[in-house]
Amino acid sequence: MQSEAIAASSFFSIPFLSLLKPQIHITIPLTVKTRNHFILQALSSSSPAKDVWRRPGTTRFHRPKAPQNPTFLDHSVDMDELLASISKTQNENDLFILLSPYKTRQLSIRFMVSLLSREKDWQRSLALLDWINEEARYSPSLFAYNVVIRNVVKAKEWAVAHGLFEEMREKGLTPDRFTYSTLITYFGKEGMFDLALSWLQKMENDGVSGDLVLFSNLIELSRKLRDYSKAISIFNKLKRSGIVRDLVCYNSMINVFGKAKLFREARLLVKEMREIGVMPDTVSYSTMLNMFVENSKFVREFDKADAVYKEMQEEGCVYPDEVHFQMLSLYGARKDFKMIETVFEKLDSDPNVNKKELHLVVASIYERGNRLNDASEIMNRMNERGILS
Repeated sequence: MQSEAIAASSFFSIPFLSLLKPQIHITIPLTVKTRNHFILQALSSSSPAKDVWRRPGTTRFHRPKAPQNPTFLDHSVDMDELLASISKTQNENDLFILLSPYKTRQLSIRFMVSLLSREKDWQRSLALLDWINEEARYSPSLFAYNVVIRNVVKAKEWAVAHGLFEEMREKGLTPDRFTYSTLITYFGKEGMFDLALSWLQKMENDGVSGDLVLFSNLIELSRKLRDYSKAISIFNKLKRSGIVRDLVCYNSMINVFGKAKLFREARLLVKEMREIGVMPDTVSYSTMLNMFVENSKFVREFDKADAVYKEMQEEGCVYPDEVHFQMLSLYGARKDFKMIETVFEKLDSDPNVNKKELHLVVASIYERGNRLNDASEIMNRMNERGILS
């Protein structure tokens, strides 16, 4: 076996020479270095962690000091060719042989992190990290761990991600905002909100501040999964953090409160927006109006919808056509045909409103209200103006 390995190593004397040939490629049984220190309740027992290209244990090496003025070979190595060679390796031993010419750290850690960031295979990226830490014995790099954690969570290897996180701490590295944002975002995308929030709690405990993008992503993910209580909980954490909320975040929360039928909270949120200088826009008011429209079977909610609709028009708010049509239908349900006529005439003179859809909606409302003459008049009006076809 030793002679075979030596023979094979001649193909890797420098990284951009010919790649391993299939007929002489040595396949060595994988040995597993387990990083699954953290048991995930969210993972099924039928989905055990996959074997990875890892050594069974980590040996603590004496790490020789790097020269004060090192000369790196970064510009002498073609990264594309090196990546192509790495993609042909089948196990950790192959990869270590390939990189052996650089075992004494002729390549900078910046080069190695760039290499990691371009390696999309999560197992190879783990093996590369092992080579960096255990073979070349670079000082532990937060950037390297962040890249590998990203690769691992993209592959949905959640337990491995937990293990890498613990390993970082063991090596004296402090997870930063990027570390936590990656873990929180990907766990959240998979609907594992309890675990995502546990990462958020760890982040807060470590004194690492989140950012608006992170919190907004979690709120939006919660909303899409209809977990409105989680969205509200995350929004409250965001407010406690002191991070300034923006218009997009507020609009998302107006939608959340509406879906959760928390109408008072939605209205108070619009008031809060004004107080802190985030002025509500068309989306804000359209979302709020839709909230009342969807619950307009309650008289109080209809009155609020009517009030919001009129108030915002006076302030110059531009609604999408669907909002106008919803309000016309509501007036029809209340047999308020005078208001229908008023709104119809106003919209008919608005160049931005789809005239065909407008006439069809109003004709349908009249028909449902048993006002057949009015419905017929609308249809004749369409014919005369050539908007029926």
